[in-house]
Amino acid sequence: MTIPDLPITNPDYGTGVYRRRIRLVPGEGTMLAELEDNNHGFRVCIEHDGQRIKRVTGDALRTPLSTCPGALARLQRLVGADIHSDATQLSRRADPTSNCTHWLDLCILAINHIPRGAAVRQYDVAVTDERDGVSELSVHCNGMVVHRWYASGLALAGPEPLAGHTLFHGFSSWARDCFSGDALEAALVLQRGNFVAQARRFADVPGTANEPVESHRNGNVCYSYSPEIVKQAIYRSSSVRDFTATPELLLKFV
Repeated sequence: MTIPDLPITNPDYGTGVYRRRIRLVPGEGTMLAELEDNNHGFRVCIEHDGQRIKRVTGDALRTPLSTCPGALARLQRLVGADIHSDATQLSRRADPTSNCTHWLDLCILAINHIPRGAAVRQYDVAVTDERDGVSELSVHCNGMVVHRWYASGLALAGPEPLAGHTLFHGFSSWARDCFSGDALEAALVLQRGNFVAQARRFADVPGTANEPVESHRNGNVCYSYSPEIVKQAIYRSSSVRDFTATPELLLKFV
């Protein structure tokens, strides 16, 4: 399964690593969650009463489009949700296509972490550029490797029990058959990271910095690319970072 219509225009592609770090920090009646990767920086605070979500606040610290911060308003649909709701229930409540994908995913991880107690959880995702047609994907949770996969395009090439499975549409279905609990959550975190990692094939955002987006070939896929918002969107200059050799800078938001 190859990646369609995605030319390699980044001259450094093949030598680097996409990295994403997510940290979930419980507090008294709160869950602070932060995400940073090559293309994004988000923070969200979920306030709850031990049973339901009372308030959602956050910051869009680094985004590829000027309109992305406005998605915070759409996240308010999570207010009132039971903290024991699963990821599917929360996603349906919020409507993913009208939200920022990455911010919503972060909120869902934060809410799902509330019932677990007071432990901090940190995910570290690494996806190497393809070399000889294969990339290595890994996700660590609190320093311990949970999954290490190999991919060619948007399909898994290994380990053998998973070879041939898609990393694109249909991923959640087969992943739920293979994993459960924390292993399933880590698998979803890794798949989301791998999807964003494909942006390393570009030298920068797929457009002209500080120019209007105007349209998007994939249509209504998230908040900023919805028909009523995309007309207002501007590509942000210098929104991309390369953490290949500096994973320690993740969540520093510099």
